[in-house]
Parts: sequence; structure tokens; C-alpha cells
Amino acid sequence: MEIVIRALCTALLFLTTTSIAGIQPSGTRIIYPAAKREVTFTIANNATTPRLIQAWIDQGETDTQGKTAESPFIVTPPIFRIDPDKGQTLRIIFLGGDIPQDRESIFWLNILELQPTPAGKKQGENNVVQFTIRTRLKLFYRPEGLPGKPKDAISQIRWRIVPSGKEYRLECNNPSVFNISFHDIQLPGNAHNDENPLHGMCPSKGIAQFTLLSSPPPASGKIKLSIINDFGGFDEHEASYTH
Repeated sequence: MEIVIRALCTALLFLTTTSIAGIQPSGTRIIYPAAKREVTFTIANNATTPRLIQAWIDQGETDTQGKTAESPFIVTPPIFRIDPDKGQTLRIIFLGGDIPQDRESIFWLNILELQPTPAGKKQGENNVVQFTIRTRLKLFYRPEGLPGKPKDAISQIRWRIVPSGKEYRLECNNPSVFNISFHDIQLPGNAHNDENPLHGMCPSKGIAQFTLLSSPPPASGKIKLSIINDFGGFDEHEASYTH
């Protein structure tokens, strides 16, 4: 899940994401089985003021808005208001299209949250802060009849260290039909830690690279992996890598 904060007015003083955001999604990812006519997803407003929400799905372009985003999905309702301590169910509907049927595909659900102007203030006045907060969650489209199980796909990944200029990268090669998301990747001698984790996704039938912060690790060894499963939980694994 990604959160992007945009200031509409100035004078922000030491506000954190948790103190600004009011919308709480019911999960960090969405699985869309191809056999389903639609799937639903719930969000709640945990703030003390109402929120205006816009929701849409894109193919990974971070600079799109609802009207310009292109994807084979629609979200209803696309624009709505949520009062404090209330929730809203989103319906995600697949419209059809040319999507690979031999692997998972990934899209992104965007939830744009607009705060109201504080009572007694007008937008544009000095010392008025108003934010839009966009939360982006992965949506995995899963065709019918894919071989194997998502939880077993991690064992198929091949890992190696590759040079890239003056840097070194950890490369994953995923021959499986499932996308695999990593909450954390740890390998000997690398400087990443809990505050600066090595994370990302290895795409189905694809390759991804993760930049290392230190000199290359030993020619071979073990890496520890924290995998994000379908339910948003973490599964721990260990794998071998080579140069």
C-alpha cells in the first residue's frame, strides 16, 4: 500500500500521515478472481470530520486521475462522501479486455481523500492547511485455471547478485504465474534495516532488481524473505542466491 500526500495550502507544521489521513482501507491488497462478476472492498472514515472520496483503478501510472486513468475496471461509486465513523463499500467490476490469461496481472486501486476546510476558515486564507491524500493498493487479476498455488510460488524464484555500474543489485527471476510481494528482504552484509527495508515485487513470469546499499555479499549464501500473502499477512521464507 502506498500513501501520497499533497498540500493544497501552506503552513504545515509537524503533521504525520496518521494524524492527517482519516480513511482506513479494509486491507492492503485486492484479489480479483476472473470467475467473479465483481469484488467488493470497504473503507471507513476514522476521522472526526467528513471526507470527500474519489476512487479509480489504473495500470500503475502514478500521475493519472480518475478521468485520465485507463484500465479494464470501474469502481462504483466513483465519487462520494463519508461521514465520521461511517463506512463505504466499493464495487470493483471487470469490463473485459485483452489481459493475459496465463498469469496474474497487477493494477492499482486509488483512493483520493479530500479534507474539508476547517470551520470558520476559507480555502486560501493564511494558516489554513488542506490536504489531498491518495492511497494506492495493489489489485491482482487472477485468471481461472492457473497452475499451482500462490503460497508455493516463492520456491520457484531464482536469486542472484548482479553488478550495475558501481552498484550491486539483487535480482529475482520469477517463472511462476503469480506476482510475489516482499515486505522485507535481508541478506548478509547489506545495510538495509527496519527503518530502510529492501522490499518490492517480483512480477509473474518476470524479473525485478533491488539495489543494495553496501559492497557485494559473499558469492553465495542465504537470504531471508518476508512475503505478503493474499490476506495482507507476512510469511517468512529463506532462499539461496548466487553471483
